[in-house]
Amino acid sequence: MSIRKSHFLVPSLSAVLLLAAGCETAARKPLLATPSSQAIAPTLAVLPVSAAVMLQNPLPQPDPIDALVAEAEREYQAGRSNYEAGELEKAKDNFDRAFNLLTEGPVDIRSDERLEREFDRIVEGTHELELEALKEGDGFSEQKAEPAPIDEANDVTFPVDPKVKQTAEAELKAIRSDLPLVLNDYVASYINYYSTNGRSVMERAWTRAGRYREMIERIFKEEGVPQDLVFLAQAESGFHPLALSRAGARGMWQFMASRAKGYGLSRNWWVDERQDPEKSTRAAARHLKDLFHQFGDWYLAMAAYNSGPGNVQRAVQRTGFADFWELYKRGVLPRETKN
Repeated sequence: MSIRKSHFLVPSLSAVLLLAAGCETAARKPLLATPSSQAIAPTLAVLPVSAAVMLQNPLPQPDPIDALVAEAEREYQAGRSNYEAGELEKAKDNFDRAFNLLTEGPVDIRSDERLEREFDRIVEGTHELELEALKEGDGFSEQKAEPAPIDEANDVTFPVDPKVKQTAEAELKAIRSDLPLVLNDYVASYINYYSTNGRSVMERAWTRAGRYREMIERIFKEEGVPQDLVFLAQAESGFHPLALSRAGARGMWQFMASRAKGYGLSRNWWVDERQDPEKSTRAAARHLKDLFHQFGDWYLAMAAYNSGPGNVQRAVQRTGFADFWELYKRGVLPRETKN
């Protein structure tokens, strides 16, 4: 009986020992946490309704192209307003800014049809205003007419000073010129005037001539025009590149708009090449050369330059004389041209 009981206890004891070992191992390992029935979930922040809507439907960002077009349009409309108010220079500045916004912006005009459309519209509208202004006067210019030396002398009669004439005759013998120089009472009276009352006019012009004379002589040489015709700019404008006559002739060489166009000088609201000293000098040289080929005389060419070839041609036909001094004495040339 005792033997049977011992055999029964051995496996039971082994089981107890194994169970105890398992419990000891479990005691050495951390227990897994199990959620308590009393745990509270973290509280979420509640957004205002408006913010929540913005998160769900964010505001669209402004289109940079539309913004650029709108800004250019504002400048264009401001230009039209200034144009209607007679503020031509301000209008020009507005149109300049409108063009610059479209052409110098971060987006190439050709890459977006909205930019192209706005640019074409502004160009067309500005061109229409330009044509309208040019018909009424001299475009965008607000410049006032400035009397040329020849204008200042038109209403003056000059006495002939015998001493001045005698001195001029003596000096003439030592002067070398590529034009035939003539000394008569008409010329002597002008020498007297510009030596006395008109001296300051001559001095101011001669001071300005210092900036341009070398350039003029170079171009005249290239074009095959007598060098001494440089002095024609003294009579026409006093060497003033921005001179504007009462008749609308402009620049150092006093080109009318139609004549300037015929010799390749551009003219619009932004550019008037009649006021470009070098380009206008080149045009003047070519025009003088053409007139010389027409009349065969440099004095008649100068007369035609001032009053137009048609006036000189009619004077020659009426009198039968193709000579400047004969036409002068017979009074068939305009007073300004004679002077």
